[in-house]
Amino acid sequence: MVAPTFLQGRDSLEDDVHTGRPQTIRTECKIQEVATLGRANRSQSVDDIAATVGVSHGTCYKILSDDLNMSRVTQHSVPRILSQDQRDDRMTICGDLISSADDDPTFLNQIITGDETWCFLYDPQLKRQSATWKTPLSPRQKKPRQDRSKGKVMLELFFDSNGIFHMEFIPEGATVNKTRYKEILGRLRDSICREIAKLQQHLALLKEQYVKLQTHCNELERKYALAAAAAGDINENSFVAKLLKTVAELFDQELYSDMKVKLNGQLIPAHRFVLAARSERWGVPSLADVDSLDWSDLVPEVGAAMLKWVYTDQVDFSRGDTFTLDLMRTANTYKLEDLVAKCEKALMASVNVRNCVRYYTTADEIGAETLKQHCSGLISAHWTILSELIPEKFLDHTDKLTKWEALSQQINALRNPAIQIHQVHEESIKSVQSLNIVPEGALFHKN
Repeated sequence: MVAPTFLQGRDSLEDDVHTGRPQTIRTECKIQEVATLGRANRSQSVDDIAATVGVSHGTCYKILSDDLNMSRVTQHSVPRILSQDQRDDRMTICGDLISSADDDPTFLNQIITGDETWCFLYDPQLKRQSATWKTPLSPRQKKPRQDRSKGKVMLELFFDSNGIFHMEFIPEGATVNKTRYKEILGRLRDSICREIAKLQQHLALLKEQYVKLQTHCNELERKYALAAAAAGDINENSFVAKLLKTVAELFDQELYSDMKVKLNGQLIPAHRFVLAARSERWGVPSLADVDSLDWSDLVPEVGAAMLKWVYTDQVDFSRGDTFTLDLMRTANTYKLEDLVAKCEKALMASVNVRNCVRYYTTADEIGAETLKQHCSGLISAHWTILSELIPEKFLDHTDKLTKWEALSQQINALRNPAIQIHQVHEESIKSVQSLNIVPEGALFHKN
């Protein structure tokens, strides 16, 4: 006899889906009850929870692992439990460190931190370290059981982003207390001072090499100017080459001199055609109508260096940045744009956080855009340090302007405070160089 369902067109022999045996134990109510007990006391065993809820061990375990996605793990051991205030302080410090690292890419390179560890006379090999290769027929090698040696010594390590910076062993039997840490930190400070001295020597060497390269570059530029003027002829016997050589030899010479320059109480011989070739602005209506130029108000070294450059196209920048700044200002007064450009290149090599505001002020005064843009980039990168030194009254418009615009307005509005900011920052840098003794785990900044 054919079943009615097949007469109605059914052709499958599989059973239909049915509800099956109803669940009376692993229900939503039981799952919620197990979850409440588990969160109330996370140290309870599965048997304790099962007995309280009234289910079997297997059902309770399935509810915990499958339905609640919970697993039982051992507690993590820590030296001490922090209070809420200590946790908040750590969160604040970590946030400040992250912000500093985001604002200054070199921030982590300025940090020295330390730690201590026990060093044993020898450590036994781990089982995996002593593993050897063997064939099925070769015997398994043996080794005697070893324990860590009883002899040990404590090692204090201080390191920065480049690796170990300072290390020393604690003498056997010595007590590690605040006095001992103070002595260690004192020796660490001495190591930092020695490292700073090495870096300063290296920096001085780099500056010396830079001056040499700049001199070589000036010589190449002079030869290029000769080549361009002579239409590609760089022969030293050409007319242009001889003319430039003759002009250079006329510096501070009476030969062909037709006027004087009064500088530092002396009358220096000069030549109208040389001065006129360099600039049309010498503080007088016309060079043809005067017999002398009065440079008594100029710094003697600056005036002499400028006059020498007019003849020889050479400047000695080894006298320091203050000399170069004064020379750049004076050159701008007499519209000697080539000399201003040379001074800009020399100053850009020594711009840093301590002097960037002062350099920016001078560059803004005379319109030295290259040096100004270089200083503005450095100021923007170290805005956090500089903004703390700028009076708050100059930052009232920060909500309407960008930080850089506020700094630019402050420098343009008041020159002297900008220089005071530079001086205050230098004093703050010097004060940081004397490291104070701080608790264990503190961070040291390299200057």
